[in-house]
Amino acid sequence: MGVRVKGLQAVTRRLRGLTDRITGVTETAVSDFADETVKYMQSIVAVDTGKLQRSIDKTVSGTHATVGPRGVDYAGFVENGTSRTPAQPYVQPTIEWARVNGPKRIARRIKGEIS
Repeated sequence: MGVRVKGLQAVTRRLRGLTDRITGVTETAVSDFADETVKYMQSIVAVDTGKLQRSIDKTVSGTHATVGPRGVDYAGFVENGTSRTPAQPYVQPTIEWARVNGPKRIARRIKGEIS
């Protein structure tokens, strides 16, 4: 006695195709959200010369993204302050904003692709 399943290979192919689509759209959604995060951080960072604001960029690898200033040695002093200047946080508020907005925006994008 045995069980015979028809169409299993076709189902397997469709599932693999769906996995590829989800992976692709997830990577795109993460990259697009990183762009939004760059814009958000640039909009709240303190601006004196504009160098720090212009240095904010993203790096993306697959489904992982990093957003922040690049090549500006005083970025941490702006965020945390010094003995002479008060803190002007822009990284921590951006992290909080991304935590609230990122998951639902990325999930909505994925859902839209597989619906």
